[in-house]
Amino acid sequence: MVLADKTALPTYYRLLKAGAKDVHITYYDHVQDRTGVYHDEDGRPTKYLGHCIWINVYNDETKTDIDGRYVLVDGRPVTLWQWVGLHRLS
Repeated sequence: MVLADKTALPTYYRLLKAGAKDVHITYYDHVQDRTGVYHDEDGRPTKYLGHCIWINVYNDETKTDIDGRYVLVDGRPVTLWQWVGLHRLS
């Protein structure tokens, strides 16, 4: 498994330190079932770790930066896929 504190997080902070303006990162330590279908033995929603973190990305539920604030474009909250769609290579 890739360790975010050794890879993605240092890169994110280096980009910010270098002056990058439109850089965002969302960090989940786990995701849990939101369908109401999957539960653990105590009846709580099943928690998924590791690579399953991509569930939120695939469901377009990634909306916040690492500090918990919404990612904004023109003052409006956007999801990851909306943010990607608003960017073009020049």
